[in-house]
Amino acid sequence: MLETIKIKVAELTAQFLKQEKGAETLEYVAIAAVVIILGIAAYQAAAPGIGGVINTALTAIQNAVTGVG
Repeated sequence: MLETIKIKVAELTAQFLKQEKGAETLEYVAIAAVVIILGIAAYQAAAPGIGGVINTALTAIQNAVTGVG
């Protein structure tokens, strides 16, 4: 049973890759993956700076609400 499923998946994958739409879809998936990876990397690189800005803003809001400063 498992072998039959593996064969069917292999056949469908081969058929998918032969079609132009399948190849085009794979290109878009690869591009999307690269964009996501770059976005994650950029966020991690900027996170300390972003965290500081958010922390400063929240502190200013808290001080304004409580009347400190």
